[in-house]
Amino acid sequence: MKKILFIAVVVIFIILAVIGIGVGFAALRPEAHRVKIEQALEKYFNGDAKIAHLSLVWQNQYPGLEIQNIDLRPHGSASQETQPQANADSFTADSARLFMDFNALLKKELRVKSVLLDRPRLNLTRPADGHGQNGMRVQGGASGDPLGWGGMTWKVDEVVLQNGELHYLSGGPGHPHDWSLKNLNLKVRPKRPDQGIAFEGKAAILTDTTNTNFSGTLHREGGSGGWTLMFSKIRAGFADVSVRSLEEAIPILEAAGLRGRLAGALSASIERLSYEAGNWTDVAGSVQVEGAKFFIRVFKSPLTEFNLSTQFDRDTVVISSLDGEVAHGTFRGHGEIRNLNKPDPDASFEMNVDRINLSELFSRPANGRPQLAGRIAFDVNGLVQGRERRQWLATLQGQGRASLTDGVLTNLNIMRMIFDKLAVSLPGAREAFAQSMPPQISQLLSLPDTHLSPTDINFTFGNGGIAYANFRIAGDGFEIYGSGQQGFGGDIDFKTTIVLDAQISSYIVYCCPDASALADSSGRLVMPVRISGTIRNIRIEPDTNYLIRKVLGVKGPEYLMKALQQKV
Repeated sequence: MKKILFIAVVVIFIILAVIGIGVGFAALRPEAHRVKIEQALEKYFNGDAKIAHLSLVWQNQYPGLEIQNIDLRPHGSASQETQPQANADSFTADSARLFMDFNALLKKELRVKSVLLDRPRLNLTRPADGHGQNGMRVQGGASGDPLGWGGMTWKVDEVVLQNGELHYLSGGPGHPHDWSLKNLNLKVRPKRPDQGIAFEGKAAILTDTTNTNFSGTLHREGGSGGWTLMFSKIRAGFADVSVRSLEEAIPILEAAGLRGRLAGALSASIERLSYEAGNWTDVAGSVQVEGAKFFIRVFKSPLTEFNLSTQFDRDTVVISSLDGEVAHGTFRGHGEIRNLNKPDPDASFEMNVDRINLSELFSRPANGRPQLAGRIAFDVNGLVQGRERRQWLATLQGQGRASLTDGVLTNLNIMRMIFDKLAVSLPGAREAFAQSMPPQISQLLSLPDTHLSPTDINFTFGNGGIAYANFRIAGDGFEIYGSGQQGFGGDIDFKTTIVLDAQISSYIVYCCPDASALADSSGRLVMPVRISGTIRNIRIEPDTNYLIRKVLGVKGPEYLMKALQQKV
């Protein structure tokens, strides 16, 4: 009997608890408060707010409130039923569920155990003039009981976002930035007021698959209506990021000429990222790229093991270190970009490149055309201004020094080319060469390529190209010296002089005495040569007219006398 009575008491207690919970929630009348919630949101965010429906829900023995189809936009902007303005901030969510502590509710305290936002979508915009006219602002001094729910006190333990999206569009200055963050899953835990709101989560950045983990805190800036983000950790993978999506997010990278897909990892910490009334008002932090791999359009080989360390604020990016590998060589450097908020930022840089294999860097030219091969190294420093590639090339100023080792001019024997030009320009030269030629010269002329001695060349940047002054390049049996210009498109134009060594010069003069007209004071034969084309397709053209003029200038009277004597 006592057992039955005990069971009956328990059942009655449960029924009373359920009735009590029902009465408590009935007193709230969620749908009756929909308009008040909209008004509170409008006041708090200084914008228009729409909520489709409110209802009561249960989860894990906790009562809850479900808010469906939330829509927050600036005053005067279109709602979700019409086309929204392209330059307006907005926030929407399919639903928000608030699960409450029932014991606290009976004490007239709204302690929310958790808030679950399903598919929240946040749009942040910055118009072309750089001022956020349509930005929503969080109002300071908001009432502690904006809904008038009996003076209840609000406390929130946790906020969870699932399948969210963040879209940012900037119209200027400079190129527009347009990027999205998808698959956002975020957990937020409010801390003490002076410590902000802690968060951690993961998302898909510049790709459709999740590739980023992050954590940090969010602080509200007093009564200004602004917010400041502080990321203690950001870790992103590049494996599924396309170059096109990266260039759309950061248009200045278009000038780098990237192609294909990326690999590697990015980590960052952001000390502050402040947003107020449609503007990023302050930003500072650091970014590290580790072990990245990517292609540049003009290169055959990818850049690998690419590492980058930067520190930045709203106006400046300092590249403290940059290094990597390409074409079996290495590169490293550092630099600084300044005045990012101005139309034409400026930058300074220093770069060292060591033993890059030119054959691995560039593709083979078609039809066996001449190409420079070997290993190149250089040190360079310079200044540049602007946001676009054409501006960079037009304003680049600097200087450097290049070294070429194991140099080979493939598919062209310069010495054989010189002999061929002399054979057609000097009377009797072809027959004389054919009758007697030393084995070492014959062997030199039989080679398919031209081997070059190690050489160092100084150069300067300016006037839209690279200038080389007073350089010297030596090969088997000759040396070339002169100056010239290389355009940033790769075209070269050098006016040079080729000087044959003493042994080969003596042999040519022996076979064809008229060639002595080309000799300098030391007896070596000298002639002008123009070098043009590109590094991947070089053209070397001795000045045949010079040969003829020079020989006629010295031997012309003799040739004339012989002709007159034969006629007589």
